[in-house]
Amino acid sequence: MGYLRKVIVMAKSIAAKVLSGEQVDEAPLKEIFSDEDKNHILSQLNDKTALKTYQKTRSDLNNDRAEQWKKLESLSVKKPKVLTLRFLGRLAAVFIGLVALSGYLFYQISADSNADVQIPEDVITLELEDGTIKVIDPEKGNKITNAKGEVIGVQNKDSISYKTASAEEKLAYNVLKVPYGKKFLISLSDGTSVHLNAGTSLRYPIKFLKGHKREVFLDGEAYFNVAKDKQHPFLINTGKLNIEVLGTKFNISSYEEDPQVNTVVVSGLVKVYDDTSDNSDLVTPGRMASWDRLTESTIVTETELDLHVGWIEGKLVFRRTTFGAMIKKLERFYDVEITSTNEALNETVFSASFDLNIESIDQVLNYISKNYPFTYTKNQNGITIN
Repeated sequence: MGYLRKVIVMAKSIAAKVLSGEQVDEAPLKEIFSDEDKNHILSQLNDKTALKTYQKTRSDLNNDRAEQWKKLESLSVKKPKVLTLRFLGRLAAVFIGLVALSGYLFYQISADSNADVQIPEDVITLELEDGTIKVIDPEKGNKITNAKGEVIGVQNKDSISYKTASAEEKLAYNVLKVPYGKKFLISLSDGTSVHLNAGTSLRYPIKFLKGHKREVFLDGEAYFNVAKDKQHPFLINTGKLNIEVLGTKFNISSYEEDPQVNTVVVSGLVKVYDDTSDNSDLVTPGRMASWDRLTESTIVTETELDLHVGWIEGKLVFRRTTFGAMIKKLERFYDVEITSTNEALNETVFSASFDLNIESIDQVLNYISKNYPFTYTKNQNGITIN
């Protein structure tokens, strides 16, 4: 990623945090700024008075755009006493201005077109029942509130737990989206836990209600540990395919770009059926139901559990998998675009396992190249394999 693009992406990400009332941390700033400039930026953006001004500006933008821009400008371009004499000091001031401009544009565009806030693609987001979108920082904690300001859940770093005693009396949904390169854990109001893999979206009620089935909507991959409740079956909707359980542990991979939806059972019993057929398949532990999107048919086979649930612990396991099929998983886990023009390599079959907690994408590719020699180049657009 080019230097200027990195600065702009960082400014947009920080603007989203500032406008949602979150504290700005120093980690990303260390990559670009000196300690002196970094501290100046943090003092400006984390100033409580400044944050209140940003929040008020957000709600007032529709009333007087020009006047609000002046407020943002005056807030952001406070002259540093000595730093303005140096280039990096001026760069720090300009960066603060970029943050303010990003925040202004987010909400100006939203007000003009009623579109969703334009938030960077590389952050975890939570969409509340009223359409508000919050950026979730997996390094921090926060309370999750509904449109009335009532606390419905608590975020503890890379997990969110919803309250079982919520006062909600009607179904209200949240949507959590996890980008490539990240994972997240949700504990639903009934005690069900859901591990979300990279590139996954889950829509779910903030509270399951008596008399209603427990239904969630999945796009991507997730591992479910469903709390038992015989009176309220748990249903996962992945589009045309539905998975119904009472209480069990299983993994579903339902990425839209993949040709199959795979349901792997770790414990308990799962029923799989689609919207176009009266037939259903029961899946027992150690078996996988593969539903083909093209033929809309299901095949149940035995499988190795580690191949499908290892990602929860940061392990990526392949068994007799073509390199072409491996690429997509590597892209999701490492948040990088990989292009291979080596057709022979793409058809070559590999068996391997990688620990994503300690192995970089370069280490993975270098390991594979020892078994099948190839070269690759990296640039701001991703990786190209020759």
